[in-house]
Formats: sequence, structure tokens, C-alpha cells
Amino acid sequence: MNTNTTTLEMALASNALDALKAARSTMRLADKKASDALFVVERHCPRDRGSKCGYDTWHPTYQAYKRALAELKEAQRNCYTEYLTTARGAAKRGDAETFWQTIAYFTSYSMTSPGKMTPYDGIDWALAEAAGDKLCDCDTFRALAIDLTNDSTLSRSKTLIKILEHLVSGFQKSIETGHILATRIVEHAATAIINSDADVHSVTTGGTVFAVLCACAYLLTADDADSDASKIGSIVIASDADNSGSLVIDAGRYFLTTQDTGDLTQSAAKWRNIIDRSDSDAQSHVAQYAHMMITVTLLVYRNTITADDLAALIDTFQEYEDAHPNRNMRRIGFYIPEAPSYPVTTVEQLIDYAASRMSVS
Repeated sequence: MNTNTTTLEMALASNALDALKAARSTMRLADKKASDALFVVERHCPRDRGSKCGYDTWHPTYQAYKRALAELKEAQRNCYTEYLTTARGAAKRGDAETFWQTIAYFTSYSMTSPGKMTPYDGIDWALAEAAGDKLCDCDTFRALAIDLTNDSTLSRSKTLIKILEHLVSGFQKSIETGHILATRIVEHAATAIINSDADVHSVTTGGTVFAVLCACAYLLTADDADSDASKIGSIVIASDADNSGSLVIDAGRYFLTTQDTGDLTQSAAKWRNIIDRSDSDAQSHVAQYAHMMITVTLLVYRNTITADDLAALIDTFQEYEDAHPNRNMRRIGFYIPEAPSYPVTTVEQLIDYAASRMSVS
């Protein structure tokens, strides 16, 4: 918590987290009561094969169990409500420490959310996004970020991964808040990782949403590496591009479809220039991969590409065709959503596809 946090704000934060802990304690007591009641049912309640549960639902022991279950569900709802209230209050105050402590506390104990909701569905992410960079400036967030490098736990079970997955699930619905906040979380998490003693390479494998968003940042900055997310993304892209010398890609990968057409076009131009001035095969290969990934996304999803970028893309295809004349060895190409079984793999197919999809700028 920042040093300029007022005494009142500190008191609010402390009381809010205490209220959540109290709600959890009540829920645990209710859970034990329900378990004990079920224990009694299993030993003393008469069987009734005609009922769904297999017990006489009118027996006093089963009725006591039903009441205990109702109390447990009520305690679970109250705990979830307290969790959301605490997180919302923290976000509204700009209290990053309490915000992330609340989420970490609730998820670490696997507390139940009502219905099919996840712990992240009810969070007011718009309010969290409005807090700006301040939301990620606290020790708890940095600890969650560095936990991404912990190989002892599955990536999909980590709090920040789950939050990012929740936020990016709205990308295709053009939810700007989720996109902005996910990008901010990734950048600050990358900074925390780079500034720690953790192994940076540990977060670049496995295809996690964090690694993919870092790769997206790198593709957009076009090797400038002007952000820590981009620096991590450069490792991801270099690894993905190094696929036995092949350049066979899926259009729209790395959440590129969420990016502005103008931004993608500018990035493509930067990568095109890098191809022209590359002084090594490795650098040229990565640049070709990045340029192709962006330009193909523009072709497939935006029906647009500049004349210079199309020419560079044709040159890349031609270079690979010349180096691999055996057509049975597919070394370059891209898959398209409308015909995933028939990728574009030759210069002729590329020209025909481009002509059918867009008017060259």
C-alpha cells in the first residue's frame, strides 16, 4: 500500500478483508455442519429407492440435512458477495494491495461461486481498469506475477493466468476494458518477472495466455522491445518461428485480430524493413515470420494489405519455394478459416487469394 494512503483508507481495507475472512469462517462452519448431517443420514436415515437421493426425504435426519445444506448455500452466497464487495471497494479506492489480496485469498481457498460463475465473473473489471497503472503497483501483484515462473504448479491454475483468460474471453466481443486491462496486467507482470531473479524463459513456453499476449506486444512493437512484455514476447516469437525452417501459420494468432488495422499495417511495414536490413539468417527468419503473421491476418480478417507488404509476402513465398522445390514438403503457407483443410502454400495461390479478398492499398 502506498505511503500516502490515509488512515481511513487503511482502516477500510483492513475491515473489508476481515469481513471476507469472517464470511469464510462462517462458510466453513456451515460446510462442516452439512457434512456432519450427511454422516447422520448415511447411518440412520431409512432407504427409499423411489426417491432420487435414495433416502426417505421426510425422515427427521434428512430434513436436518436439507436445512444444513440450505445454510451452507446461503453462507456460500454471502461469502461470494463479501468477496465481490471487498474487491470492488478496493478498486474504487485504488487500493491495489487489498484488491489483489482479496482475489488471491478467495481463489487460494477454492471458495465456491454461485451457479456456474467463476471467481472472476462478478469482479467489476471496468472499475479495476479505471484505477490505471496504480492497480498493479503493489507487492501482492508482483508476487502473483513472479508465481508465473513457478514450474511446481500448473500454469492454468495460477491466478493471473485465470484472470487473463477471463479478460481475453471477451476480446472477440470487442470489450475494450478487458483488452486494455489485460495488456496492462501483462506489461506490469513482465516487468516484475524481469526485475526478479526468476527464469524469464520459464514463462515463454506452454502457450499460456500470458506468453501469447507478450508475443502480441512484440509483434506490434516490431523488434523495438520498448516494453518488458515485448522483451519476453521476443523469446516466444523466436521459438515459434524456429520450426525446422518452416513458415506455416494460422491467421489471427496471438490475438492479432483484436488490434487496430492501422496499427497492424504500421507494424507490418516495420517488419518489412527489418527483413530488408537483416544481417543474419536467424534475424531474417524471425522478421519474415512476424511480417507474414501480421500481413496474413490483415488479408484474412481485414481484406486489406499494402502493395509493398504484398510484394514482400510474395518474395517470402518465392524464396521458400525456390529453396524447397519439392511440393510434397510444405514449408510455407497459411491456414484460412473458411477452408482449413486447404492452406495457401504457393505464390500462385497467394496471388489468387489476395486478389479475391481485397483491393490492394
